[in-house]
Amino acid sequence: MDTLASIDLVRNVPMFSTLTGRHLEAIVETCRLTSARTGTRLLKAGDRPAELSIVLAGQVRVVDDRGEEGTPLDVLGRGAHFGETTLDQAPAPFSVYSQTDCDLLTLSRREMERLAAEWPEIEAALHDHLARRLQFDLTDVPSIAGPAPTSAPEVGPGQV
Repeated sequence: MDTLASIDLVRNVPMFSTLTGRHLEAIVETCRLTSARTGTRLLKAGDRPAELSIVLAGQVRVVDDRGEEGTPLDVLGRGAHFGETTLDQAPAPFSVYSQTDCDLLTLSRREMERLAAEWPEIEAALHDHLARRLQFDLTDVPSIAGPAPTSAPEVGPGQV
């Protein structure tokens, strides 16, 4: 595995994009290199991913297969990643299959936790990513109290 090329791929994963070279190198050294044959299901919709995967070589097909017939959503290649919901143990929203033979860098939740315990900067990057993810998810949830006010009511002196 070419460490410098792998560091560049890891740097392009949004949750790791703010980290320095030495942090990225620690992540790459912790990753496992795995291979998948064409047609292998790498992630099943509804399951909680065990690991984050980054495509080193080959292509993966992202599919919404919640109905009887799967709906293809995208084909991703080198540098693409999936399984980031391993951080918050949320179910995967889609399935991922290898479109071609693939080589993947994988990082388990346990390894991410170990890295976060060892490197405060990695821990901060993971926490920031989770906070952004939660904020994004909350914008998709309608309020049970009705629509949010467009502006706060004016309060004059002596009014509370």
